[in-house]
Amino acid sequence: MRQLLLPLVLVCCLVGCSPAQEAQLNKAYDSVCVISCVYAGKEGDLRIGRYSGMVFKETDKNYYVLTCGHGPQHSGVGHKVLCHFFRDSKMSEEIEGTVVWWKCTVNADDVGFIRIPKDSFVKAKYPAPRVAELASKDFLITANSYAITLGRPKAEYLWPTAFVAKITIPHDDISCMQFIPAPQQGRSGSAILIKNKIVGIVVAQNTTEGYGKGVRLPVIRRAWTEYIDSTYR
Repeated sequence: MRQLLLPLVLVCCLVGCSPAQEAQLNKAYDSVCVISCVYAGKEGDLRIGRYSGMVFKETDKNYYVLTCGHGPQHSGVGHKVLCHFFRDSKMSEEIEGTVVWWKCTVNADDVGFIRIPKDSFVKAKYPAPRVAELASKDFLITANSYAITLGRPKAEYLWPTAFVAKITIPHDDISCMQFIPAPQQGRSGSAILIKNKIVGIVVAQNTTEGYGKGVRLPVIRRAWTEYIDSTYR
């Protein structure tokens, strides 16, 4: 049934997608969410920020969503955000989360974490999300590798979309990976996956030259370590 929800958005993006990639996509879909927040603009006006994320950690009481840092930076740590999940062919109602950490320096350190209580899914009578995994520390991305990224590009899209990206530069001088094609605006925070393991996050686009940028796995791991260390100081 889930595949029926995606035919129009995936038919162009996933032409040539292998059966294995399709299976990865279906599994990853159970982890993805779209995050919304309201914040005050520079002139005091209220603005709505939207970005994507993926559940990647859990404890006894909470799930943690991995996303970009420039999404939650406007609202700040402690700010409440609203998340929509997509599982079993159903979109959840708004499920509340909290920004617990973010960092955004150029494009190199652009990582954020959202905490969501597990009982929020029980109260919403909605299936718990699948927890995606980070790739291992020694996972090596080579040039011309193919990855899948999944998220919601624009506000008018109700459901996340996916595309296969070709990684052209595994890392540049600011520790970002580059890939083609360039992601659509609004896809920031989408996880980049290889063999169903998270290897990066979509953070930027270069429409002039037609490529996208993603934060690399070592940066994500370092950010999570900094967050864990900060909670026990």
